[in-house]
Amino acid sequence: MAGSLVDLADPDASIPTRLIVDSNIVIDWLLATSNLHPIGALAAAQVRSASLVERIRNEGAVGLVTSTGLNDVFHFVLKTAYQSELRRARSDPAVRRSDLRRHGWLGLFKAQSRLVRQIALDLDAIRALGDGNGIVFLQPDDLDPIPSGRLLDDEVVRTMERYELDSGDAAILVESRRAGINAIATADADLHRAQLDFDGSTWP
Repeated sequence: MAGSLVDLADPDASIPTRLIVDSNIVIDWLLATSNLHPIGALAAAQVRSASLVERIRNEGAVGLVTSTGLNDVFHFVLKTAYQSELRRARSDPAVRRSDLRRHGWLGLFKAQSRLVRQIALDLDAIRALGDGNGIVFLQPDDLDPIPSGRLLDDEVVRTMERYELDSGDAAILVESRRAGINAIATADADLHRAQLDFDGSTWP
């Protein structure tokens, strides 16, 4: 039976007690509620994501983030932190300007990887913030074997093929199935194609 598509812009729309929360929503929520956001007005997507997480917390639901989503979120925090260091680094004689021109924040990361030690504190704070707001990262022990019996790589390819998705989105769906959850909150229109088998919570 085909899944349903819930419009999160509707205040009367119900939220499942357990749902997968896509990384785009987690990132927008962090931008709306943490010092990752530059000074200025919040974008509509950030306001909506913050509202969703608030509902998850207030209604006692659990928003689960897959390992693929975790990687997306942590990479975003790392990238944002290094991008904020770029201006200072351009005046640092220990950093080759050609590396910064050619590779941007990645060039700085290669030259000053020690900054990751400081960024790890931010990541720990984000983990704690998630725990306090009903956002939980899925652990390996939370996952059952792949229902189809396929190998992981085969299952990802078959999921890409079935829903016409990129590998990251397909991996999220595979992990969702293994966690026994078919409800996904996302701001990614591509994942609407998974409505064949999943319940989607999204915005129009």
